[in-house]
Amino acid sequence: MRSESKISGQIKRSMMEIFREGGDVVGGTMDITRKTIVEGLVGVKEVLVAMGGLTVDTFSGVVRGGNEVGSEVRGVVKGAVVGAIRGMEEITTMTAAILGETVRAAIKGSTVEGADLRESARAVVEGAISTTESVGVGLAEGADEIGEGAIRGTMETGGDPVAAAISTVEGAIGGTLEMGGDPMVAIRLTTRGIVRAASDLGADIGAVARGAVEGAIQGAREKRLDPEEAASAAAAGAMEAAEDFGKEAVAAVLRSISGTIVGVRVTIKGSPVEP
Repeated sequence: MRSESKISGQIKRSMMEIFREGGDVVGGTMDITRKTIVEGLVGVKEVLVAMGGLTVDTFSGVVRGGNEVGSEVRGVVKGAVVGAIRGMEEITTMTAAILGETVRAAIKGSTVEGADLRESARAVVEGAISTTESVGVGLAEGADEIGEGAIRGTMETGGDPVAAAISTVEGAIGGTLEMGGDPMVAIRLTTRGIVRAASDLGADIGAVARGAVEGAIQGAREKRLDPEEAASAAAAGAMEAAEDFGKEAVAAVLRSISGTIVGVRVTIKGSPVEP
């Protein structure tokens, strides 16, 4: 756990005050983060450049506050990311890149405070995906950047990108269903962003791709979707990303996602994936 910044401390104290007054901690956290982002970035020309540090401090405070009042981290973190994105929307035109950067910084700020990576990544991604259409960024565009941001935030704090890949796809499924979108589109494009970031940052691209497919299957089962269709969508997204990095990347991904993963035979467009 790092030292407490001024912003982090303010957010923690605000959450504790809401708790003492018997208020809705998750709803209150959403409002606190929205106001923090607006006050910190209003008038700033290069929002994408300036937002990272502020967002990290914000989520550090959210996790500290949640720990102090005994709230479930997943709930307050999801509320906070929705609030942060709403705040961004008030001061600038939302883009997929801003969504991705919000996710990166939110995961970074949450996990440096000791929050469980799997829980944090899932909550952040679920909240971010659920806002895409309402803030004017299409699901197809936003999911890709959100997947990439999740892996970048994880690896910048020394986290396990495979674990993050699993939770990121699970969160993408939940967030997409919440906003009435197509979960298979979200799975494919979120996985594409995940694998692209893994390759850019030197992670084991095959292992990360397999993690994304596993997350798609587990998330589909949890939400009563077709796990075979979900696995196929994730495999397609992984292959799309790998193709941008050449034959070695394609071969590594094929080796990792071929065969059966957590009880599901992986196919792309009806054909088995084979190395």
